[in-house]
Amino acid sequence: MITIFQFIENLSDRAASDAVRAGIDWKYALNPELEDSGFDSTVLCEFRARLVSGKSENIVFEKLLEWCRERKMLKARGRQRTNSTHVLAFVRGINRLECVLESMRFALNAIAKASPEWLNRMFQQEWLFRYYVRGGNMRVPHSATGRQEFAETVGRDAQALLDAVYYWSDLLVDGKIEAVEILRRVVIQQFYADENGIHWRTAAEGIPPSIIFINSPYDLEALFAEKSVVCNRQATKYT
Repeated sequence: MITIFQFIENLSDRAASDAVRAGIDWKYALNPELEDSGFDSTVLCEFRARLVSGKSENIVFEKLLEWCRERKMLKARGRQRTNSTHVLAFVRGINRLECVLESMRFALNAIAKASPEWLNRMFQQEWLFRYYVRGGNMRVPHSATGRQEFAETVGRDAQALLDAVYYWSDLLVDGKIEAVEILRRVVIQQFYADENGIHWRTAAEGIPPSIIFINSPYDLEALFAEKSVVCNRQATKYT
């Protein structure tokens, strides 16, 4: 139910977990115990991963349909196409975008501490509005086209920052700013570039295996996979 509400309201995992704790409408719908303190946002990602790995996403959807039929909320009107993987794919896309947003914010904060004068010369005004809040608290466009356009805007911002740091400054002497290197890796994993600019990766362009996929700039060990020889061989392409 939380995953469905999350899709309806276009929320990140962190925002959804906050809604469970603080949203009175969510509390009425979910009916938790009064002393229930909620859960960590990573539980939602782990839940979706288990659904997909066990090929159980349709079972959950069928359960919902059965519940609705028993209460006569659904009536037969011929064949209908039902596919809950669209919900899973949508949330997965938001989680990837949240990681990019938070990586950009992490890098900007780290540079601000290391060299505020340099950042002040480089800083673009619109960055303030895009990265002043945590990625999980930002509302992203609901449509697929809008999300992709927004993601590619963030990608261009990140690339501009990386170009400035690596080619126009000495900020990375002796590898002082780890957050910038993490941002570089995240950009490689989430975007690809061609003659028309930088673009959001989809399955067609290749997404890195989960064994090396960065899910949080703050914890590079937070991976949702087990080690394997095949994944390790693919790692160099995205790092």
